[in-house]
Amino acid sequence: MGIQRPGETAQSKREESSPANGGTPADPELEEANNKLTAISEKQKEQVRKLEAENASLLGQITEIKVKASKFTDDDYAHTDLFKHLRSQYDDVVKRINHLEATNVQLREEAEKYRSERTAYKIQVEDETQSTIAEKEAQLMRAETDLARIRNARDELLADQQMRKAAQDQKKTSSLKLQELADAREARITALESESQRLRLQIEGSKSDDNINDMPLEELRAKYTSLERQYSMLNTELTSMQTAYTKFATLASQKVTDFGAMEEKVARLTAEKSKADQKFFAAMKSKEARDVEVRTLRMQSSKTSDIVAQLKESESTTRSLVSNMDKQASETKEALNAALSKHRAIQQQLTESNILMEGLKHQVAELKGLSLSKDSTLGSTTSALRQAETEVAGLKQSLSDTKKSLDNWKNKSLGNSSSEYEMLRTLALCTVCRRNFKNTAIKTCGHVFCKDCVEERLTSRSRKCPNCGKSFGSNDHMHITL
Repeated sequence: MGIQRPGETAQSKREESSPANGGTPADPELEEANNKLTAISEKQKEQVRKLEAENASLLGQITEIKVKASKFTDDDYAHTDLFKHLRSQYDDVVKRINHLEATNVQLREEAEKYRSERTAYKIQVEDETQSTIAEKEAQLMRAETDLARIRNARDELLADQQMRKAAQDQKKTSSLKLQELADAREARITALESESQRLRLQIEGSKSDDNINDMPLEELRAKYTSLERQYSMLNTELTSMQTAYTKFATLASQKVTDFGAMEEKVARLTAEKSKADQKFFAAMKSKEARDVEVRTLRMQSSKTSDIVAQLKESESTTRSLVSNMDKQASETKEALNAALSKHRAIQQQLTESNILMEGLKHQVAELKGLSLSKDSTLGSTTSALRQAETEVAGLKQSLSDTKKSLDNWKNKSLGNSSSEYEMLRTLALCTVCRRNFKNTAIKTCGHVFCKDCVEERLTSRSRKCPNCGKSFGSNDHMHITL
């Protein structure tokens, strides 16, 4: 029916067109129908061959799908999206585990290196501290010896200063005593001078005593005055002698007291010297005892420092052992947790694979239903396509026949109606380009142009009618057939 329908329509059209145009003989119509039927039969043969080839390929695909659906292989599972996703996750986890193991090994090596560096630095610091302590102790010993030497020098300087002060005091006292002796000597000299004058006067008086009775009164008066002078001189001599005596007595008593004080001072100083010697010897003995104690304490401190260093080393070793044990325990725990996680992951993969199998089974059932529905739709579409192809072939044949008839008509009416043809042609051509026929009308104004000119106006944004200048949009034109 689909084959006869376009033929019948074409034949009816040809029958309608032939009488309207003046009619043509029946033989060309039969030839047209024959040609059309042969073209349709050839087209149907080609369609049948294509359908047979498609049917064979579809049967092969159906058998392959049935085989695959009956027994899934590892490759089928490998091509699924879930398996690819799980495989990518597994690869990522393996990469992470390898990276963590590499970083763990690197961190262990760095920790060992840092431990060795710490022990070496600790030993270096202890050596430096021991050397600095020894240096400081030597400096302390030197400082102590310098201090003792300075103290001895200070004591010597103080003793020298006291001696110098005592000598200066002694010089001062001796100068004072010499001054006093000089004063006494001057007094004695004056006394002796007065005595010598008195004696001279006495000698002169003794010489003149023999002639007292024969002396006149004036001589007696002169003698009396001389005697008074001698008397006054004796008085002055007695006072000077008294003062000299008192001075000598005081000097003698001072000397006696000074000598006693000196003896007492010497006795006191000897006693203090003996006490100082005893204290010095006791201090030296205590110093030797303290030196011995310091040596013993230094030895004990060195032994204790060695013991402390050993204890620190043992503590560090125990700490390292404990840390290693903790690391081993943590590693075993991590390995156990990893094994458990792997076991759980495997179980989960098994459950997911079972779920995937069920899903794949459902998918296979759905694919079977889809294949059946698609087969039905494919049959319907192929039948519609065959019908459309047959109609297209008929239309092509009718188009070629109409073109032939049109050429015939043109050749027949070329001499009679050429002016009418040109007029009709100018009416049918586009007024803008004068190249194409009018096939597109503008809705806003009703003027007709070719499709190329209208699209050119739309693309160049000069959206106005060339005849009346009325604007139009992209949806304001429609296709027409003249």
